[in-house]
Amino acid sequence: MVRKGFDSHWIARVMQMVMSGRTTININGEVGPYFPTAQGVRQGDPVSPFLFKLVVDALAAILDNAKAVGHISGLCHHLLGAGGITHLQYADDTILMVQGPASDIAHLKFLLLCFQEMFALTINFSKSEVMVLGYTYEEKLSIANRLNCRLRTFSTTYLGMPINDSRILEKDLRLAVDKFQHRVDSWQGRWLSKAARMVLINSPVTSLLMYLMGFYSLNESLHHNIAKYHSRFFWAGKGDKQKYHMVKWSKICKPKDLPRVVPVPLQRGNGEEEEVDSGRDPVPVLQTIADTAARCGESRALILNTSASMEGLTLSGIAPHMRDVFAVGPLHARRARARQAAAETETEHVSGDDMSLTAWLDGHEDRSVVYVNLGSLTIISSEQLAEFLHGLVAAGYAFLCVFRRDMLHQMTAAVSLREAVEAVAGAGIDRALVVEWALQRDAHHVLRHRAVGCFLTHGGWNSTLEAAVEGVPAVCWPFFADQQTNSRFVGAVWKTGLDMKDVCDRAVVEKMVREAMESPEIRASAQSMARQLRLDVAEGGSSSSELERLVGLITELSAVKPAPALT
Repeated sequence: MVRKGFDSHWIARVMQMVMSGRTTININGEVGPYFPTAQGVRQGDPVSPFLFKLVVDALAAILDNAKAVGHISGLCHHLLGAGGITHLQYADDTILMVQGPASDIAHLKFLLLCFQEMFALTINFSKSEVMVLGYTYEEKLSIANRLNCRLRTFSTTYLGMPINDSRILEKDLRLAVDKFQHRVDSWQGRWLSKAARMVLINSPVTSLLMYLMGFYSLNESLHHNIAKYHSRFFWAGKGDKQKYHMVKWSKICKPKDLPRVVPVPLQRGNGEEEEVDSGRDPVPVLQTIADTAARCGESRALILNTSASMEGLTLSGIAPHMRDVFAVGPLHARRARARQAAAETETEHVSGDDMSLTAWLDGHEDRSVVYVNLGSLTIISSEQLAEFLHGLVAAGYAFLCVFRRDMLHQMTAAVSLREAVEAVAGAGIDRALVVEWALQRDAHHVLRHRAVGCFLTHGGWNSTLEAAVEGVPAVCWPFFADQQTNSRFVGAVWKTGLDMKDVCDRAVVEKMVREAMESPEIRASAQSMARQLRLDVAEGGSSSSELERLVGLITELSAVKPAPALT
């Protein structure tokens, strides 16, 4: 412990536990007198595993020193160098690996006997086993006898993994795979729900198989057997029959991906929607993001719509992997702020009243309205939408909801939303306004209004920046892609709002909206960030300087004449 740098007080405490223990003997319920133990702790003592690790670390040091001076020789020295590997330790298992000459075997046995005497930790040689490679049977038996251990032959298993001195065959791996079958026997699935079966398949069983495949590549036949065990377990029915299912197991086991971007109808000039081929394969978002990130390193520069004050640490982590990085955001904050939002935001609402958005906001006090906008791609069920509306009504604040046309259609068509819509209507036009989302309506025009006190958003980057520039606290309900990360930063890093994660419950909506509207700490953080972002985009700010540097780079690259073409 001294060599490992333990404090003297810690060492004294450990030695006190080792040297001052007392124990007794219980015979048929009669407890005898206590007597002191000479050394060691009682069986089952919680500190015992830690003390054992300290002791076997000393064994590792003994073997390393013996290898360094040439008393023993390790294996695979041509691959690992430094005399090769002499031992592997996992929990309370130790594997010793040395060359087979008589001198190495004699030195190893002497070191083990010395270790016994030094630490009073008896090695049970009769329970230990020795496996020898590259020798005749008589030589193998001689080595085992010198070590007083049993001779064991290949193939064998260690920590559940098949080990052999020749090529691992399918039959060896099949034994390991068959062990997993007992965890997913079909009869067990009868007593579990589908959700519980899925959890069992995805966590412990799959983890065990991944552990096996971390060592060996399984052939197609074994993968087929694994899928058969899983499918029988998942579709287990009464008796020996499987439940009827209409989906192939191969489709259920497709690789996971984030939600896909489905092509949406495009608006023609006459207002009609252009039809899109429904059979067209949607874009896998996760793969797209990964491919884009991988190709960034090939670019001359990376231009980011962010600022150094918001993501300085992230930018410093990206910079070493790029030729140049420009943080020029928030870009929308550079626009003229004198435009009137009313000219761009006039549209109809659910009640049919011809009230403009700006006029409705003008009729409310400062920081008294909750602005709700879940973006253009978020998919929300009728039940989730109902929870949001009930939570907003229960929060007690006026709220403005900007929803897509399909979400408005849900509100009028879904039976499960009827109660929520009635609650919104009962709140009155002064407290609840629902309007249709439109491309020409910029969120920052609404967020800039003095009446808006909180922004309930999906956590998209544009929405996050718009709320940050206007100093409005945000409540984030992320859907996919970067939104989970943005939401995490809002709630835990910048502390300018709250992160709902994937929870959609009316009580949570009510609680978080109230906290965002009423918390002075959150509002102070949001306004502090807004002031800093305005400085960043102002003349001489970090983002403005980066933009000037970017313009200089583009000008420089534009001035470079292309090389003449070869003829």
